[in-house]
Amino acid sequence: MPTVSEFQFEFYNDIVKLLRDSDTHDSVIRVGKEKREFRAHRVILCARSSYFRTVLSPQWVKKQNGEFILAIPNILPDIFEIILDGSINLEVHEDADILKLLVAADELRLDNLATYIQMYLIKKRTQLIRNDPVQILKIFLQHPKFTNLHDFCLETIRESPKLLFASDNFFSLDETHFELILERGNLLIEEIEIWDNLVKWGIAQHPNLSNDVSQWSSYDFRNIATTLQKFLPLINWSQIASREFQQKVMPYKDILPRMLYENIINHYLNPDIPVRVSLPARSSNPSTRLNRNFTLPSRNSSLRPTRFDSTIVNSKIAANISSAQVGRINLPNHATYNDINYGPSFGGSYDFYIKGNNWGSDSTEHYPGVTFHNIRSGHLQEYEVYQ
Repeated sequence: MPTVSEFQFEFYNDIVKLLRDSDTHDSVIRVGKEKREFRAHRVILCARSSYFRTVLSPQWVKKQNGEFILAIPNILPDIFEIILDGSINLEVHEDADILKLLVAADELRLDNLATYIQMYLIKKRTQLIRNDPVQILKIFLQHPKFTNLHDFCLETIRESPKLLFASDNFFSLDETHFELILERGNLLIEEIEIWDNLVKWGIAQHPNLSNDVSQWSSYDFRNIATTLQKFLPLINWSQIASREFQQKVMPYKDILPRMLYENIINHYLNPDIPVRVSLPARSSNPSTRLNRNFTLPSRNSSLRPTRFDSTIVNSKIAANISSAQVGRINLPNHATYNDINYGPSFGGSYDFYIKGNNWGSDSTEHYPGVTFHNIRSGHLQEYEVYQ
């Protein structure tokens, strides 16, 4: 008598056969710039992914000759084919393809697959992370849901900072991650090496700046000081020996605020004096303006920008600020998204999205604070973009 697991295996095989059976398909997916066509079954795609549930919903896409037609230009056809097959063996794929699979899984909202790939990379492909940690951190900027991989990468850098500093891509590391790495502290490396690499990174952010500090003008020092200002409190100055300070820091003393420099010198003269870093506070301008300045991506591309300061406002009376609902983005990388099939949309989980003359709201995950009074969709007369 067959067991439950045997029935489940038989059911799984039947589903796989259905996936590969083009005769019963009802959807055509055109993938990549070359628009390679894949035949699929809408019910299976929608069961696997909230992305497909949205873009293949009847109110979003119309049938042509009895088929739903969908374009996904930002995923490579070979990668999409692996995902569509339904059976993924990561062992047979190269590192680069696994990263592409991970990104595609996030784009298609296949959260379980994305988590599985992250754990596989952590357990089986650690050398990929060690070889190029900057690449992993860059991927996280575009896909902030990759928290498992991100945390593992940061811990790997903490244990072996030279993997980062010796990387060919170190100078392209974004300042947000560099700041985060230094904030976490406990890097297993000498403090003077942190300073040395920080200066090299700062110089690299100014391509026209000479590596010879003796050639710098006062203007050059001001520029590099502005770039490095936020990092200065993250250096443990008391862990830098006076001889190291004299050799590697003093040539750049004009980068340091005068009070910090004097405080460090006093610490060397009297070790009982702690080094305190006090930098000018960043100024802010409180305002009651509701509009935000940002540029929406092109309607002809599928793009999630790297970073936005974005806000959704819902108010019946715009002049009455007190009655307005304001939802500020809680994950900058998911502020807005534009797809060739719809958009603009706001929020990685479709907090608010537009297609043609229709709008919908499936979530308030990334813009908490704004509700539409249980109305999930509606007709759109017009909208304005300020920039």
